[in-house]
Amino acid sequence: MNIDKEWQWMLSKEPNPVNQYPFDEGDDYWVIEDDQVVWSCWDYISEELHDGDPSRKYFNTEEQAKRYINKI
Repeated sequence: MNIDKEWQWMLSKEPNPVNQYPFDEGDDYWVIEDDQVVWSCWDYISEELHDGDPSRKYFNTEEQAKRYINKI
């Protein structure tokens, strides 16, 4: 599966009906910051960051994030 299709799949997942965020509290996720893949755990700070930058890309796995960064 190519990176764009993986990203589209992530965006097409059903949003959490309670909070409308891409992950639930306690979920692991990865982002790209300063050209580095960074792991995080979803919490209220993640929600604030998401609200501040809704275009930020989130990845379910470190491998997905690394493949994405290698393509850009």
